Amino acid sequence: MAEGWILKAAALVAAALALGGCNLVVSATPVFSAADAAGAPPLRPGVWAAPQPNCDFKPADPLAAWPDCAGGAVITATAFVTAVDPSNVGPSGQAPAPGAAKPQKNVPYILAAGDPRVLQIDMELPLDPAAKTRLFVFAALKPTTHDADGRITGAEIWFVQCGPPPPPKPTGSGGGTETGGITDHPLPGMTVDKGGTCTTNDKAALRNAAVASRAWADPVGALHWVRDGVK
Repeated sequence: MAEGWILKAAALVAAALALGGCNLVVSATPVFSAADAAGAPPLRPGVWAAPQPNCDFKPADPLAAWPDCAGGAVITATAFVTAVDPSNVGPSGQAPAPGAAKPQKNVPYILAAGDPRVLQIDMELPLDPAAKTRLFVFAALKPTTHDADGRITGAEIWFVQCGPPPPPKPTGSGGGTETGGITDHPLPGMTVDKGGTCTTNDKAALRNAAVASRAWADPVGALHWVRDGVK
């Protein structure tokens, strides 16, 4: 869950709340607490990468020199430290202009125990110019490698979805199809409100959805620890 994943999650949720119909599971209040992570291996703090396919970058270079496709971010024990501020991603899904200043932003998370692990990400989104909306977004994380101390150094990651995505729908013109929208069959424990937002406060339902969502992930992301430090 490096910078590219944080931006993608923020854009999807912002668009869903503005327009309705996103299949991601969100909650207005935290579902997991630090106690839910107790005893389970943590992510190793440091510089992480979540590169896109065919991304050409040099892991030994400073993080600031990595291209966007590398999905680089610093992960601490409690937050993702990213130059992409989710609170600046509006309903259009657009991030700030490339030349705009990018102050670092801490995006808190809790990595709950289980198989797969459930990652709860604490976000603020701008749905009203006068206020911020706090939401919790969820992803499944399946560790693939660990260091000698048992800390996670590599993982697969995918968003937790409300249920099987709906089939593609015909576009308004041109005879093509488009994907997206809220499921027609929410998983047990999920509630879809009138605005088309899927929510739950049920830990077991989230864990079950995390398992099921692996089959609907497009794509399954991969992230790995690169080095200690913050640069």
